[in-house]
Amino acid sequence: MNKQALIGSVGALVIAIVAAIIYVLTGSSGGPVITDHTSCAQAGNAVTLTYPEQCVTKDGRTFIQPAATETASTTLPAY
Repeated sequence: MNKQALIGSVGALVIAIVAAIIYVLTGSSGGPVITDHTSCAQAGNAVTLTYPEQCVTKDGRTFIQPAATETASTTLPAY
């Protein structure tokens, strides 16, 4: 193997290693993980003004906000 081929091979190897390090450090997912309505809305996706509220991701997934449940019970006075 001549000197120029060796230098070229080492250079290509160094470039591949640097690219792999950059890929790992910047995160391979490419964005936030969206698993529910809250994370969808926090990621800046479109939120509809319907009831229940819905969030639609850029890739077309739809997440529906869970309906609020009443925690306080109303007790009627006895007559």
